[in-house]
Order: sequence, then C-alpha cells, then structure tokens
Amino acid sequence: MMIMNKKIFMVSLLAAVLFISACTSDTGDTSLNKPFIGGIVGVNMKFMEGQPPDAIFDNGKFPFTVGIQLENFGEDDLMPVSESDWAELCLIGINPSFFGIESEDLCTTLSSDLRGARKNFDGTILPGDAIFEVFGDDPPLNYEPDLQGNTDITMRAELCYDYTTKSTSEVCIKDDVLGNINDDTICILNEQKDPQNSGGPVHVSSLRENALGQNKIQVSFVIAHVGGGEIFDIDTDHEPKCDDDITNIDRNKVFVEVSLQSESDATITSCSGLSDITSGTVTLYQGSPAQITCVIEGNVDEDKIYTDIFEVDMSYKYGQYIEKNILIQDVSSGDE
Repeated sequence: MMIMNKKIFMVSLLAAVLFISACTSDTGDTSLNKPFIGGIVGVNMKFMEGQPPDAIFDNGKFPFTVGIQLENFGEDDLMPVSESDWAELCLIGINPSFFGIESEDLCTTLSSDLRGARKNFDGTILPGDAIFEVFGDDPPLNYEPDLQGNTDITMRAELCYDYTTKSTSEVCIKDDVLGNINDDTICILNEQKDPQNSGGPVHVSSLRENALGQNKIQVSFVIAHVGGGEIFDIDTDHEPKCDDDITNIDRNKVFVEVSLQSESDATITSCSGLSDITSGTVTLYQGSPAQITCVIEGNVDEDKIYTDIFEVDMSYKYGQYIEKNILIQDVSSGDE
C-alpha cells in the first residue's frame, strides 16, 4: 500500500512539474528579449453577428443594419480623431438607391481612435482598441425593388487607413573595421541579423551587415509586404486613396526612414534607393520585396566596438476588405 501511494505521489509530482513547465513556456522568458509583439495584421475587420443578416426580403419589408468590428491587432496607434491619421470605412457592391440610402451614407470616417497593442516590461500583452461602426443606423438599409425570384448579392466592407511598422536590428559597430574585423568578442560584423518587427502588414524580412572599408559598414535589408491587403503611398493624392486599379501609380509604395539609436558615435551616410540619405519612398514593384543598402561610417579617430540598434520605420496607407453574401428573398412570389 505504501509503495502504491509513493507511485501515485511521484506521478502527481511529475504532472505538476510538467504543468508548471508548460505555463512557464507559454509566458515565455524569451519574449522578454523581443521588443515587439509582432504579427502581420494591422487592423482586423469582421462583420458583427447578424449585421448584415444572411437573408433579407424585397419590397422594403426587411430593414437592417451593417455592423463592422475593427480591432487594432498591430502596434501602431491609428488616431484619425485626435491626430491627422487617415482612416475611412466604406460599403461596396450595393446600389444605395436600392437600399433607401444616399451615396454619402456608404462611407464613414472612424468614430474613435484605435490605439495599438502593447507589450509590458514583464512580457504580458495589452490588446489594442476595438470599435464598432454601423451603417444603416438612421435610416436603416431596406431593399426596396420588387424581385422576380430570389437573388443574392455580395456586400463588401473596405477599410483604408494610415499605418506604420517599426523594425529594429542589432548591428555591430567598429570604428576601425579592418583592424578589428576578426574580433568577435563583443559582436560579429559579417553576418545575417535577426530583424524584429512591430505588428503590421509590412516588414523588414531580412538584414545583413558586412565590412565595407576602414571605418565603413554596409547594412542591406529587404522591405516586404506580408499582409493580405494592398499598400499605397502614405501621401497619395489619388481618389479613392486605396484604389487597387493597376493604373494607380501610388500602389505598392512605402515611405522608409532609417536611423541609429546612437548617431553621435556612428553615422548613416547614404542609402541606395532612398532619396534623402536616410529617408524616401520605396516601390515594391508588382508587390515584390525591395532591397535597400545603407553605409554606416564610424569615428576614424576612435577604436570603439559596440552593438547599436538599426531602426527602420515603414509608413503607408493600407487597403483591405471583408465580404459577405446576402440572399434577397422574393416574398411576393408566394402570394401571386
């Protein structure tokens, strides 16, 4: 009996240890070493339950609303109300006169700011803001034509908004590059780095650092679209701003700005593909990734070796949509 109790105790102890280990791995000590939550979504969209309904009636016999939940999954603050960010939500694919509303009722600016998700110092995550936008609140949508048999339509909700992804990478700075090229006691210069990205649909997908000269270092990185929508120039004058037509010359453009955390010690002197040395608009031709190469110069009169942070800010307008099929039922057909 004593042996049996001891076995039961050992099994219970093992289960408890495994449970604690699992919980520890979920909270993740390694996550404390990461600056961002990450992810490829900026603002997430979904239709609210029953808004719109799966089926409606013709002849103006079924007033309804369309409700859309917007939640900021990324880490950029979208501030269309309190700041100058652009954000517009539109219903597409319906004739407003059929539904008893005006054309201007099909689009709305966001009613509230959407702060991004946040990572606390202890690794816990604070989710981003969520809001609900409703179309057809006053007056309601109501399909007025008299159909000759049932039909269905596709209703699309399109969102266009300003967003920024931040990326950071540890880079090795050596004032005397050639004299210390083989010294890896502090950091390694010639290697592929591990860029970290804040949550958003545009990322720095890779970054490599190499020695270039006596006091010069080369950093090459790739900008990639990783989301499911479309990217546009943040300062586009095109209307609509997130027009995905192939004739829109502002498609697939990202404004990129690079910097070092301690620019007083080393300086970014040039970046191929950027018009203003450390900033400029980059085109992702046909949505393909774009490479940018920057040169960092150390202080030739010093001999410091240290790790710095190479920062990349990527700003853009982002267009995305969700769709739902709605069955319109001919309620008069059964009365004839």
